[in-house]
Amino acid sequence: KHQKPQDIKEIKVAMSKWETVDFLVENNLADSRSAAKRLLDQQALEIDGKTVKENNIEFHGGETVKIGKKTFVKILLK
Repeated sequence: KHQKPQDIKEIKVAMSKWETVDFLVENNLADSRSAAKRLLDQQALEIDGKTVKENNIEFHGGETVKIGKKTFVKILLK
């Protein structure tokens, strides 16, 4: 229990800097902007185990993003 799954979905992104809400919506990780904002407000978003609280995120490639309790994705830069 409480471990990352072995087969994590990979997402390729062209930009390294994102607004958190835009990242979630454009990559189909949240149904709408309001749902994405709700995830942020509930602190249900983690990057490499660190809770995301701000609306700007930056990726370097290879990060694991956890959305809610069960959704994991790995970030790859194009």
